[in-house]
Amino acid sequence: MLTLWRKYSFILVFVAIIFLMGIYILSNNAKIDQKNLTVTVQDGDSIWSISQQYAEEYGISTAEFVRIIEKENQLYGKVIKSGEQITIPGEYIKASPSQLKMALKEE
Repeated sequence: MLTLWRKYSFILVFVAIIFLMGIYILSNNAKIDQKNLTVTVQDGDSIWSISQQYAEEYGISTAEFVRIIEKENQLYGKVIKSGEQITIPGEYIKASPSQLKMALKEE
């Protein structure tokens, strides 16, 4: 029995590691698959008006929502135009306010 373990221990350990890595990857993919919020800009919309429209629904202050939109869409000081798409990742929408503050500081 001991000679079998010595002969095949590397393979058994390798298979166990591959199995654990598969579980880890699958569990992380579930977190990544969160739905994003995509908004198509209409005539007269501004980042602020879009933020006001969605911030309360997702439990985020309007100012925090503006910062998230600017950060995730690289819109710092830019004017948005009708027809543009603005995306807010699902991780922000489902995050707690303290997680949002930490995420905004990671720029």
